Amino acid sequence: MQFRFDGFFGFPGGIVDPGESPEEALNRELSEELGLSSLVEFSKDDRVMVHYNKYKLLLLHFFLKEVSFDDFREIELRSMCAPEYGNEVLGTVRVPLYTMTDGYSSDKSSEER
Repeated sequence: MQFRFDGFFGFPGGIVDPGESPEEALNRELSEELGLSSLVEFSKDDRVMVHYNKYKLLLLHFFLKEVSFDDFREIELRSMCAPEYGNEVLGTVRVPLYTMTDGYSSDKSSEER
């Protein structure tokens, strides 16, 4: 996730420009916000959900891509050199997707603490 200029956490993305597909817009935004011009490309096959926000009149497209740990680290490194770093994006954040049994670590040695 990103730490955004407005103080909120959010996903990379933005508005689809005229003549762009949602996938083209996402790839452009990922290049601008995370510097991912050649490392990761999204296609229609990566779209997992579309949500209509009736209050803001927005159609939100959500995509999912599995990457290796090495690519994940490269994404974090590239984000600091992206064109929008320091303006629109103030950093990336690793959000835990699961909870450890002890709330701290997944290795056996943590059980001895």
